[in-house]
Amino acid sequence: MRIPITIAALVLATAAQAGERWYSQAQVDKGRKLFAENCAGCHGDQAQGLVADWKKPLANGSYPPPPLNGTAHAWHHPMAVLKRQIRVGGKPVGGVMPAFGDKLGDADMDAIIAYIQSKWPDNIYAAWSERSGLSKTPGGGALPAIQSPPAKEKADDQLRFLRRLAGDKPIGKPAPSPVKGIDQVTLDANTLYITQDGQYAFVGNLIDLKSGRNLTAEAQKKVARKLLDAFGDANKVIFRAKGKEKAVIDVLTDTSCPYCRKLHAEVPKLQQAGVTVRYIPYPRGGAQGPGYDGLRRVWCAADPAHAMTEEILGQEGKGRTNCSRAALVDEGYRLGNRLGIQGTPTIFLPDGTKIGGYLPADQLLERVQ
Repeated sequence: MRIPITIAALVLATAAQAGERWYSQAQVDKGRKLFAENCAGCHGDQAQGLVADWKKPLANGSYPPPPLNGTAHAWHHPMAVLKRQIRVGGKPVGGVMPAFGDKLGDADMDAIIAYIQSKWPDNIYAAWSERSGLSKTPGGGALPAIQSPPAKEKADDQLRFLRRLAGDKPIGKPAPSPVKGIDQVTLDANTLYITQDGQYAFVGNLIDLKSGRNLTAEAQKKVARKLLDAFGDANKVIFRAKGKEKAVIDVLTDTSCPYCRKLHAEVPKLQQAGVTVRYIPYPRGGAQGPGYDGLRRVWCAADPAHAMTEEILGQEGKGRTNCSRAALVDEGYRLGNRLGIQGTPTIFLPDGTKIGGYLPADQLLERVQ
């Protein structure tokens, strides 16, 4: 008979308070056999792991199975997470551990965890109990205070998780989010949320219900602005505002794009209104795209602004396509992909707001003023 979760929690908490452990010797004995049959091949016959440095990725980018004897991070995770890892394996988060949900029942998983935890020293088991919410009982008793895992261990857990998830995409440094227990991190140019134990991650919009602010969108605007500025004015084709500059917009453009042509025809109106337009090359389709050579001619020209007008208005130039600045076209393409560009033109307002597609000058001026 399965113990209801509220009763199970009470049993675990009471045992922890008394200095006892939740499992029986019979469960440890059963778990030893199941561990030998299912787990020892990867984690070692004594749950000690099979490599000296389990934190170092293998040649294929995955990480070795960690020790489970209390010397790694298994004790960071509550019972539900430990059982989930056995049940579904590591593939949902980019790992290689197989799933055992079809082979092992709940009682089997409990026994395996009992065997693993029998290897843990008392201080590690007590720390696990506290992290699992078992430090206080309904009667008000409490375990002695146990030091939380060092911040570096938490960060290591997170970075291992993120590297599996990201592949070769740039990863930012995890930083606290407005939600307790959850960090936020930039993955490429997107915002990802990750639990501080490095176990779970999710994407989506984080909304402040009190103010109605979309905190995720605000974070991504800042990332976009930083990436756009890092491309550098010297690497952009710039049409400066006439008179006092009131705003600056960045436009990812392709000289073969009809709506880019339409927007460029209205650039003089934007300039007269005090808006500077900074072009960044984004050849749709990359090096095989129809605008790739045209953009290279623009960026190689002695007067890139004049060349841009000629190319984008259909007066195909005869300039060279091979120069040191031609590489900026490829860099612009990579930047656009990082920013999640779906087409051209894509306009970025001064605060990093992204507008996907053409807007008439009058509407654009309303957005920047």
